[in-house]
Amino acid sequence: MIKIIAVDDEPAFGEILSIYMKEFGNFQITFYTSPEDAIDKIVAGEADAVITDYLMEEMDGISFIRKVKSLVPDIPFVLLTALDDKDVILNATNAGADFIQFKSEEPSRLFPDIAQKITHSVEKYRARRESEKGSRTREMLMRAQRDLMARLSESSTTNQALDATLTTVRFLAGCNSGAIHLMNRKTNKIELAISHNLPNDLIRRFTFGDLYQVIYTKKAMYFQDPTMPDNSRYCSGGQIPIMAGTDVIGVLSFILDHPKTLSLELTDTMELITGHLGNTLVRIRSEELVRQRENELSELYKVMQELVMVIDMDGTILNVNPAATRILRYSEEELIGMPIQVLYPPKIRDEIIFQFMDLTGSGGTIQNTYPLLDRQGIEVPVETRGSIGTWGDRHVLFCISREIRERLEAERNLHEYYERISAILASSTAQIYMKNNELRYLTGNEPFLSFVHCNARELMGKTDNDFFSKEVAALREKTDKKVLLENIPLYNLEEEVYGEDGNPQWFVSSKIPVHDLTGKVTGLVGTSLDITDLVQTRQELERRDRILSAVSTVAQTLVRHNEWEPIIPECLELLGQAAGVEQVILLGMNFYGRAGF
Repeated sequence: MIKIIAVDDEPAFGEILSIYMKEFGNFQITFYTSPEDAIDKIVAGEADAVITDYLMEEMDGISFIRKVKSLVPDIPFVLLTALDDKDVILNATNAGADFIQFKSEEPSRLFPDIAQKITHSVEKYRARRESEKGSRTREMLMRAQRDLMARLSESSTTNQALDATLTTVRFLAGCNSGAIHLMNRKTNKIELAISHNLPNDLIRRFTFGDLYQVIYTKKAMYFQDPTMPDNSRYCSGGQIPIMAGTDVIGVLSFILDHPKTLSLELTDTMELITGHLGNTLVRIRSEELVRQRENELSELYKVMQELVMVIDMDGTILNVNPAATRILRYSEEELIGMPIQVLYPPKIRDEIIFQFMDLTGSGGTIQNTYPLLDRQGIEVPVETRGSIGTWGDRHVLFCISREIRERLEAERNLHEYYERISAILASSTAQIYMKNNELRYLTGNEPFLSFVHCNARELMGKTDNDFFSKEVAALREKTDKKVLLENIPLYNLEEEVYGEDGNPQWFVSSKIPVHDLTGKVTGLVGTSLDITDLVQTRQELERRDRILSAVSTVAQTLVRHNEWEPIIPECLELLGQAAGVEQVILLGMNFYGRAGF
């Protein structure tokens, strides 16, 4: 239908126009005798075209055209006039009249021409207006997209990005309610992140309803209004997946205040800006992770006990950590800008410069134990490691120096301890050795090495089976295992060993378990003292005691008997047993034989 407003101060013409025009098209004609009344309706958008008379008392048709065209420039105008005047035609054309019709023509020709011209003009007018509307819509969509992109690029938190995107989608869709749910990376569940004017029942619906279908299909869903027919394109809302690459990281939901159609251009734009949100969330999460890592590294940088210095390629100190200022007793301001070689003793500064030049030229790393000088010129023993890296936009040398004063002191103490132990081992006449928990020899002192006839290097990894008989090795292994398994020391163990000449040797040994820092038994230390002379002396004394005891017994026997001859063999045997002399025993036995016993 084409809506026409006709203006003429003669009401009869309006009636005629309405009657004839309806025969030539689908027209709705509204007639006004006052141009001013008609202007209000035209501006309000109630007309697709205007037909006006030229000669009117209130305002002539050309002035009327000019006034309307200043407000609605593109609306089609038909000027009706009874005057075939060139000036009128020229002025009407200049004022914006699209067509000029003369009233003198026959109605059968006048009204079809008007209907045809209006129909053609209105079609062009509507097409132009629709095109302009589309252009305005596209411009609006592009502007909204550009504005959102600017806001997203400035967003530093997830909430800022979510709020900006949801606000833009609500503006484009023309609604008040919406929400965004995001996937929880820890639980892998969808959770509400932000909502605008969303009732609780809808929160529950979007949480447990269509969200998972959107996540599964990775496609947007637009909900048809249930009050409309099945083939209706009216929507009540929609849900759009938020993508990060090929993964769905969330869902944006919106609810229309009133059902309406959503153009393809509009839905494409909403899906596009929701995609921008996905990229922004990935960027924000990455930046948050970087900031977190930077904060962690900064805290580590501050609490490190080692001295950290960042040195420019020309040797200038660019940055230091608190440990450097504390240990060197300089302020941070004093150290920054100082040449690095100033912190070393004068005698090694040239070496430091050459080492630094070599590193900056060839790359790689450096490591040295050159001492640093503190503010009072006192040497600080350190171990320094350095490598080339990037600080901001420049190549620098990162140096980490660890104070080794305690380590040097510990090394000195340990050296002195080893010296004392070595002196003790060297000065001891006892055999001293050490075994691991597999009963393999680790070391031994000189008396032990001489006893087993090998040097210290040959001793490493050997066992008792390599030096002793099976019986002796088994006996030593038995006592060793008792020490290791029961974690107890054994003292004063007498051990008999036969030398290469077949003569026995006796030793008194002690075995003590050795532990690591956790208390675990890792081996044992054994000592053996040669007591062969002592044992032989003890055996000789025991033999003499037996002889004296036998002599005393023989004397008492002879005193108690008057007849000695019968008991002499017994006495001789007793003396022989006590002395361990077989000849005496044999003499007694021969005496028995001659006497006829």
